[in-house]
Amino acid sequence: MSAEPLYVTRPYLPPLDELLPYLAEIWESRILTNQGKFHQEFERELCRQLGVDNVSLVTNGMLALSAVIEAAGSAAR
Repeated sequence: MSAEPLYVTRPYLPPLDELLPYLAEIWESRILTNQGKFHQEFERELCRQLGVDNVSLVTNGMLALSAVIEAAGSAAR
């Protein structure tokens, strides 16, 4: 048997030196959560790729379901 661990999943990570300029920009803006520059750029690019007018990124499935329920309730009024 091999002593090397078997990874079921292992994310691809680009070289750190490629990420540092982006991290510097995030640190400079001091916006680490939703609606930062990269979040907004990603939403715009998803809209373009999907051919839709709006996309909303959320942290998890519960927030997504809550947003859908809220929107459905607003539409029914």
